[in-house]
Amino acid sequence: MLNRLKTYWTKSCLDWNCIFREELRTCLKDPGVLIFFLLVPLAYPLLYSFIYTREVVREVPVAVVDDSQSSLSRRYLRHIDATADVRLTAHCANMEEARTLMRRRDAYGIIYIPEGHPLRNASDMDVVQSYFYGSSTSEYSAGIGYCTSC
Repeated sequence: MLNRLKTYWTKSCLDWNCIFREELRTCLKDPGVLIFFLLVPLAYPLLYSFIYTREVVREVPVAVVDDSQSSLSRRYLRHIDATADVRLTAHCANMEEARTLMRRRDAYGIIYIPEGHPLRNASDMDVVQSYFYGSSTSEYSAGIGYCTSC
């Protein structure tokens, strides 16, 4: 009984191996299958990344209201302006002026640094920053951002 089972599994493995080799030969002879197995996996990521390259938002115009007027706040704003995502387009005197820029769509966001803001250059403290941004459903929305590298 055990010998018959061993013979059955040996024959099954040999048959499977023979079928696998025959199918592999058939696949390698067919140009369509070769294109599908070799060219498509290489071309698809390149095509996909090319299509969505323009979907990334870069250089979004943002207005700044810096009531702090400290050297650290100016340094912080220089760091923000150095990124590829944001472009500081206007330094406003107050929030109303910045909101007017957003209504006119001259700016799509507002960075507000209040007077006496605890902007520090310490590695153990996160900088909490208020920001406002335009949205399609309302005039503006609000949020809080964190900067740990300032």
